[in-house]
Amino acid sequence: MNSEYYSSLKIHLCRLAELIQPTHFLTLRFHNRQPFTLSKGRRALRKFIAQVDARLMGRRRYSELSGLDQSFFLAIPEGEVSSRSDALCRLHYNLLLLPPPDPQLRLDHRQFATMLRSFWAEVVPSGDAGTEAIHDASELCSYVSKAIADSTSPVLNHYELRLMSD
Repeated sequence: MNSEYYSSLKIHLCRLAELIQPTHFLTLRFHNRQPFTLSKGRRALRKFIAQVDARLMGRRRYSELSGLDQSFFLAIPEGEVSSRSDALCRLHYNLLLLPPPDPQLRLDHRQFATMLRSFWAEVVPSGDAGTEAIHDASELCSYVSKAIADSTSPVLNHYELRLMSD
């Protein structure tokens, strides 16, 4: 695929982010000593999001959620290519997040950020998470999706998008 395709993909993902209006930007780092496979990274990310939704919605309600009632996220992994083609050194995700629309548990930004950091530490004990509120989704989307515009990026087929359900 050519670079025009990746540039177009980046533009469309940014438009999607503007429509959805994510409220939080996260950087989820692994701090792994050995290269980390993207499939393990994806599993950790999905477990993390599931914990967030379960906490915000309540365990019983979470098990009955449809895709429309779950968090929306756009997560793009970044890292340096390792000698293993399926792994990255210094793997981290840049993530745009919109929590569930009608949470049972309501938290202010500080409380929500604390919960996110705590859940990421449970899922990836060696990792850490940075969080910030989003005021302009279009500017942040450009930053989050910068790896997509590079047609040589090893992560092009590994971005995560959950729009309504997956």
